[in-house]
Amino acid sequence: QASQLISCPGGNIDFSDLTISASPLTNWFWDFGDGNTSNLQNPIFQYQLTGIYDVSLIAASNNCTDTFKILNYIEIIEPTAIFIEEYNCDNPLKVVFESLSIGADNIFWDFGDGNTSIQINPIHTYAIKGIYNVTLTASNNLTGCTHEFVKPIKLTIPEASFDYLINPNNGYEDSVGCAPKRVYLNNTSQDMSYFKVLWSDGYVGFGIVDHLITNAGQFDVTMIITDPHGCKDTMTYDNMFRINDVDADFEIANVLGCDSMLVNFVDLSSPASSVIWNFGDGGNSIINNPQHIYYAEGYYDVT
Repeated sequence: QASQLISCPGGNIDFSDLTISASPLTNWFWDFGDGNTSNLQNPIFQYQLTGIYDVSLIAASNNCTDTFKILNYIEIIEPTAIFIEEYNCDNPLKVVFESLSIGADNIFWDFGDGNTSIQINPIHTYAIKGIYNVTLTASNNLTGCTHEFVKPIKLTIPEASFDYLINPNNGYEDSVGCAPKRVYLNNTSQDMSYFKVLWSDGYVGFGIVDHLITNAGQFDVTMIITDPHGCKDTMTYDNMFRINDVDADFEIANVLGCDSMLVNFVDLSSPASSVIWNFGDGGNSIINNPQHIYYAEGYYDVT
């Protein structure tokens, strides 16, 4: 049984369980007809939308259940306050509000920042970004009902920002390296719900801040972020990473001779790099174009 069969939206309606059972009841399941339910024996419920609703109760005692349903039992009369909002990517602090209220003779908006309006579909510009509780109050002259609809909105200003990842294993010096090299970004973007990274070697990382660069060259990095309202911002870091690829090569003037043979080695590596020579007889050098004397006859592998 309901305390009232006709109510304004948002009004309390007391539902009472009148089930008769020979044994104690153990469970209740109310279905209020608008998608909401309750497991209380005697719930209090508020309908938010104008309409006529069926109500059903399933009562249980141990393993036995019984269902009682009344069609078109509760009528919620006008008005119903409800609205949607539209965000502006060019001016992220500007919001267009549209009332979808039913049976509203009078409208009153509270934008949650101290400003109000009585326009049906107002446009409001906030001073700063943040979360605001927007209240729309609708009243109907005939029914005398008033209904409030409160909805939090979040104003964001997306700002793409990233840099080299700096931690005990990474530093600015890691922007230069040899191929293949895995590089990492530190994503410091604001008001971001999603991002992708475009690398100038053609790779696109969807929500990924690392990349394995396999070719030599200088690489630009672009990050595109998207905020909860679909607004985007982009940042590009030109020549962020320089990756080198060394091709080691050398030549010698004489490959055959007597013991105590002096050999001249010429470094042909590209690009010019620091080197370590291993002459195959236990000797080595870090000079780019070294000389080495072989004292014992034999064949030697040179690296």
